[in-house]
Amino acid sequence: LIHGMNFNIVCSCVIALSTIFTGYSASQVMQAEMEGRHAPEWLRVVEALFAIFFLGELSLRFMVERCLFFVGPEVKWNMFDSLLVFLSIADLAVDSSGRSNFLLGRMLRLTRFFRLARLSRVVRHFISLRL
Repeated sequence: LIHGMNFNIVCSCVIALSTIFTGYSASQVMQAEMEGRHAPEWLRVVEALFAIFFLGELSLRFMVERCLFFVGPEVKWNMFDSLLVFLSIADLAVDSSGRSNFLLGRMLRLTRFFRLARLSRVVRHFISLRL
């Protein structure tokens, strides 16, 4: 299932959409802050949906690969993806806690741009599929 072409195409498309959304969201948040207002709530909802999808993808890969998840040929991507999912969930938790921890919030938001590195994985999948 996780090594099939359809699964990889869906995950790659969601990664690309997530990356585009990250840029759009950052723009909207910056504009809202400059205007002295809060960013639209739906941005956080979409961010949560992406986090849920990536948590599900990661969980599926872990259940299928078991020990290979930690020692197989994709171990570096698996650890990188695990870190990104953890940071996404932490970012959502800090945002929704209502507590204002400016420094932590900023650091977690900066980690969103590390997701851009996942695009290289998307490109690799599309090249291997010859799309």
